[in-house]
Amino acid sequence: MKERIDEITTSTKFWFSKHKDSSFLPLEGKDVAIWLLVLSNSDAQHEHLSSNHLANTSRWRLALLVKDTMILGSTLDPRAATVSASLDHGIMGREDGLVYMWELSTGTRLGVLHHFEGGRVSCIATDESRPEVVAVAANDGQLLLYLHNQENLVKK
Repeated sequence: MKERIDEITTSTKFWFSKHKDSSFLPLEGKDVAIWLLVLSNSDAQHEHLSSNHLANTSRWRLALLVKDTMILGSTLDPRAATVSASLDHGIMGREDGLVYMWELSTGTRLGVLHHFEGGRVSCIATDESRPEVVAVAANDGQLLLYLHNQENLVKK
């Protein structure tokens, strides 16, 4: 685990060194905490459903990296197919096609962005230079772009 934390810390320092104009730079000499979305395996790498079929039991978890310590939170929605983050919001796309946002710090679900009827969310992309823009793709080729704000969310 220590090697992973060192790798994440090094990558983060490298990223910040390349983005001198970024408004997300940590202040020199200040303690910094970093939210991470981690894909983790359960205790059993795979769950046997039948002799011919394996189900991957990997699950998304929210983690906090503080002072060389990673604190793993509980598993997010087990139906998650993909997750991403933008500013202080998490964005999740589920296997049943539902896309929703939540607050990273509290876990409060903010609302639904979209529901791909009969589809599965395959990718969510964000860009730190335009954090209000979110791209969501479904497995059938649909692509949606959002300029997210509170008005775009359907409370469910």
